[in-house]
Amino acid sequence: MIELLHASVGNIIGFRIGGTLTGHDLTGILITDLERVFIEYGVIRLLLEIRDFEGEDPEIALQKAIPDELPGSIERLAVVVPEEEHGTWTETALQSALASAGATVRFFPPGRREEAWDWVAAGGKHTAKVPSISGP
Repeated sequence: MIELLHASVGNIIGFRIGGTLTGHDLTGILITDLERVFIEYGVIRLLLEIRDFEGEDPEIALQKAIPDELPGSIERLAVVVPEEEHGTWTETALQSALASAGATVRFFPPGRREEAWDWVAAGGKHTAKVPSISGP
């Protein structure tokens, strides 16, 4: 399951990833929304909140999910993930896939989700203030 987070605004976009990923999740939600932001702004600031992930191998899913032209357009990536997941596939896959393309990647525990949004939004010429969040 991939869900667009309601606090997404402008080129600051967030997704909750959990459960089992389907082809529709990757192409119908994630890719569609990332491409829309890329076309409109050219720069993407992305937040991924990963919770209770059960499905496809996450590294393979992320490689399929992000089209070749998008990694260079992702300027900042905040990953909200439980601390026990640090150092696992998340950090390895995201650091190698995006840091090499020039993105700054930072990890946050779930209790610091609002701080993750603020960090993603900070700086950059095409960003907007992310509204205060209290839910999805």
